[in-house]
Amino acid sequence: NLKFIQDLFWFKNNPVPSGYASKWIRFRTSAEYLFWFANNPDNIKMDLKKVGTKISNNELMHLKSRGKKNKINIATSGHRMNYKHIYETVKNNGGITTPINVIYGYTASSDKYTYELADKLKYKHPAKFPFYLPEFFIEAFTDKGDTVLDPFFGSGTVAEVCKMKERKWIGIEISEEYFNKYVEYASKQTNDLMSFTEKEVDGYGKNK
Repeated sequence: NLKFIQDLFWFKNNPVPSGYASKWIRFRTSAEYLFWFANNPDNIKMDLKKVGTKISNNELMHLKSRGKKNKINIATSGHRMNYKHIYETVKNNGGITTPINVIYGYTASSDKYTYELADKLKYKHPAKFPFYLPEFFIEAFTDKGDTVLDPFFGSGTVAEVCKMKERKWIGIEISEEYFNKYVEYASKQTNDLMSFTEKEVDGYGKNK
């Protein structure tokens, strides 16, 4: 009974160089779809302040000036815009506005966190995604102590994000190899975290 809410995009700064490797020359795939579903669209737990975009004072003052007349503006797209309401909402959020639906960053091959994790596990996952990708959604939709379900556990990136962000997690994986490798890795960790600091990990990808 999941309902489709919105599509987002993961824009990779370093897509795999392809095209000349096959018979047909093709553009490199730099963007991938991300689909957001919810079982109750009218009751979504979401904190945009954790992942939102900080706007400048000039932009905030521009919203304020547009909202002085306190009337509904009709945008060129036909949408109704109440700039006074928008200004007050953004101001109350400390100048943070809703993030765009594009997440920028590098692939896992250039991510220090996930690269070393794969190295410690002694195998490479063919579709591994970087740390910051699940981090964005975990930050937006959950609080500390909440439980995150990953139905395609793979090499355990979501579990590592949850540990660092103080969330509980449940992982489901059909491959015994991937499951056993992650159990082997996790059993050797003394503090359930990699040796990198949160600041170092976060530096590899952020929503802009």
